[in-house]
Amino acid sequence: MDSLELAEQYVTSTNVSVFLTGKAGTGKTTFLHRIATSAKKRSVVLAPTGVAAVNAGGVTIHSFFQLPLCPYLPDVKELVTEYQMPDKFKFLRKERIQVIRTLDLLIIDEISMVRADLLDAVDMTLRRYRRNSRPFGGVQLLMIGDVQQLPPVVTDDEKPYMERIYRSPFFFHSKALQRVHYVTIELTHIFRQQDERFIALLNNIRDNQFDRATLDALNERYNRTFNPPDSEGYIRLTTHNYQADSVNQRKLAALSSPSFVLEAVVEGNFPATSYPTEATLTLKVGAQVMFIKNDSSGHSYYNGKIATVEGYDPEEGVAVVDREGNHIVVNPERWENVKYEVDPADNQIKQRVDGTFIQYPLRLAWAITVHKSQGLTFDKVIIDAASAFTYGQVYVALSRCRSLDGLVLASPISPNCVFDNADVMEFSSSFPTIERVQQDLGQFKNGYYVELLGELFDFSMLLRSAERLNEVFGRYLNRQMPDETRKMSLLANGDIVNIASVGEKFRSQIGKILLSNGNNTGDPFLHERVNKGVAYFGDQLEQVFLTLAPLIEINIGNKEVAASFDECATELRDIIQLKQLCMKRVGEKGFSTELYNKAKVDFLLDKEQRGSGTKRSSYRQRYGKKEPKPKKPHVWEETARQFKAGRTIQEIADERGVKYATIANHLNSALEVGLLKWDDLITKEELDEITAYIKDANPQSLTEMHDHFGDRYQYYKLRTARYLATGEGNDGKNDN
Repeated sequence: MDSLELAEQYVTSTNVSVFLTGKAGTGKTTFLHRIATSAKKRSVVLAPTGVAAVNAGGVTIHSFFQLPLCPYLPDVKELVTEYQMPDKFKFLRKERIQVIRTLDLLIIDEISMVRADLLDAVDMTLRRYRRNSRPFGGVQLLMIGDVQQLPPVVTDDEKPYMERIYRSPFFFHSKALQRVHYVTIELTHIFRQQDERFIALLNNIRDNQFDRATLDALNERYNRTFNPPDSEGYIRLTTHNYQADSVNQRKLAALSSPSFVLEAVVEGNFPATSYPTEATLTLKVGAQVMFIKNDSSGHSYYNGKIATVEGYDPEEGVAVVDREGNHIVVNPERWENVKYEVDPADNQIKQRVDGTFIQYPLRLAWAITVHKSQGLTFDKVIIDAASAFTYGQVYVALSRCRSLDGLVLASPISPNCVFDNADVMEFSSSFPTIERVQQDLGQFKNGYYVELLGELFDFSMLLRSAERLNEVFGRYLNRQMPDETRKMSLLANGDIVNIASVGEKFRSQIGKILLSNGNNTGDPFLHERVNKGVAYFGDQLEQVFLTLAPLIEINIGNKEVAASFDECATELRDIIQLKQLCMKRVGEKGFSTELYNKAKVDFLLDKEQRGSGTKRSSYRQRYGKKEPKPKKPHVWEETARQFKAGRTIQEIADERGVKYATIANHLNSALEVGLLKWDDLITKEELDEITAYIKDANPQSLTEMHDHFGDRYQYYKLRTARYLATGEGNDGKNDN
């Protein structure tokens, strides 16, 4: 398995975050495009700059998370005051929150240019909107880049503040990332260069091993007076924008041919900072240009190809000739500024075009900056690195060229041009071997499967949520609604405690099975136990929900109490319904990580679409309504009438298309309101036996009673006896 295949396996089959790195020209960008389109995880692609985002087919980090263009340093009080940071972190739109809450994978390109504080701001936003305290809200990261290329930018004003929080501004010193277990996979096969000698020189520069032999070999390419004719197709790389602009304008002015102006068409929202080329592009016949996009209609040109302008016809387009003598007619291309949103048709995260930029895919290219050259490949390059000002700039410039023979230095490379960075070198030296990463893959795959399987049968959140709602009942509603308060207490302290306890034992049992079979997730016995567990807990959850449903329908007059009640009731209802959906899906198709994750996402999106309130109307519409909401006896009355007429529970259930347990529950409710008598549901002999057991054993739940009697008594008979013996009414438990 090569490095690219290994990286793909980690991204698609585990939840482990990945830092994919490698020297220039090793295929990092190609991998990004492949994984973004083929992975079955819900993902978005982000980048630190507008141009990088457009090239990666994504959006900027600041735009996606609506982050302010200022440092994220909450521990530095002076900076908080100066930037008014709390006010600048905007609330996201509902559509964006949907995407964030259902995200599986966050892809960040050019990670070397992402500052540590920006990555921590991403972490803060994900945790906030996903309501998940784990780093990055539990989202898997795919970080792509090379720390030995262009670094993050920190202004002189920001530097004193950054140094108080971070060891360095690089992403790997992010506070959040240091709490994440991630693997580093380094791509080593270089596709761009084939010359082994040149590759060795580049590696030395990349690793800051600029010894005398390396510098002497590179400086053999130094020629200060080199001024080739444009027909040879050299492109000059500069360290600053003003240098490139000066060269291009001087060269353009020297051409005697008339100029022609090409105006871009900009529609919708497309920030000027993200324009891939000039909105007003001035060219002349004879101008050297570079393509800035791959040919969308064929294979005539590619991003980074150099050509010379031959002519222009408003109807036909711009005519150019490349270095191989191929004549190409160029037409405008379209760039899209995209947004991510959830498609309600299939609940998938999809891109929506927010704006477009239509222009000829060309720019003047006698010279460009090193920053704009990142990701491009040239056959002939003149490099002026005398004014290099940051780490990685020289390496990026040198590595743009395919061969040493195509490289000319306008200024010599010296140790002063190559910046050392101890943090980068220390970080790079810590990368694990590819053999170790490959060795750990199976463990992480199994771990991901086991983690999600354990989560399916983990009812701790259900228990905590029930305790919170029970506390609201006990503290605020006990006097006005003693019956409802008692039922909620029995539910929280009895049946839900039992579900959580059995769930913990079942998870332990699953763990023992995996331990005994060597973590074989394909074991038929394991799947058999999972299916039985799903069936059991599905029934238990349905019984709990039928108990809960009437309890969260009550009316509360006090505004503050109603608000607290609504929050707790909604949370508990959602937890139960989410578990029910997951159990149902797994019961139908068997357990897989993909199916389980999709069930969770589908529930969340369906919940967003139907609204987040409880089944009852909003508490704001119920202020002052102190009388309890009346029950609906007509449903129970019809059930009772048919039952007394001699129809069986199963016959009534089949006629209405509901479960047996639902009709049995109606009968117990009808008993409570006087529509049925106790001897309509149970014989005296049955009642005496069950009552004697209740007085002797004091069972805490119907499940415990059922376990004692086995299949001799159905739940509705047990429920009837308990009601007559203790006064504990219909708790909504289903009949099995």
